[in-house]
Amino acid sequence: MKDGYQTNFLLNILALIDISVWKNKHMKDLIDIMNDYVEETYDKNRLLLSPNPLMSISLASELLNKVGQNRRKFENEC
Repeated sequence: MKDGYQTNFLLNILALIDISVWKNKHMKDLIDIMNDYVEETYDKNRLLLSPNPLMSISLASELLNKVGQNRRKFENEC
């Protein structure tokens, strides 16, 4: 995903994976990659390499919601 190629394919795969078993470091890396989609300038934004940037944005937001829900679940159990 850091290269910007096959973004939609990878985001679709990540949406199917159980990310609740991921370590915090890996989740942070994923969030940093998605954060770069927002903060990078136009000429450096890897999201523009996606064939469908709008789908990439919606898949990324779905994945971030999933990360947030899993983190809240663990906060409530502790």
